[in-house]
Amino acid sequence: MIKGGILLFFYVDDIVLAYRKEDIATAQLLVTQLQQKYRLTGGNDLQWFLGIEVIRDRSQGLIWLSQIAYLDKIVNLATTSPTAKVPMGIVELLPYDGKSEPWSTTAY
Repeated sequence: MIKGGILLFFYVDDIVLAYRKEDIATAQLLVTQLQQKYRLTGGNDLQWFLGIEVIRDRSQGLIWLSQIAYLDKIVNLATTSPTAKVPMGIVELLPYDGKSEPWSTTAY
């Protein structure tokens, strides 16, 4: 949603406002209007939004979005679980040349 040059990102109970320095008065007015209807917490510089880390270099005017936490989670899942938790063996599956029986096609 865009209001007066301010980008408003929201998802369930997370809200982020993005604006230029010259729009700070408009952003503060928007926050005040939101506070009249909702209880807002936070208000600090954005560090995380929806599992994405926000890294800023204000001196150079740069911003990065990092999903390293998600990658770490996936790597951790892959390295801590040597076998998959599914009803399937770890041996290679090869083509079956025979004919399946009716009882075996609905076993799983």
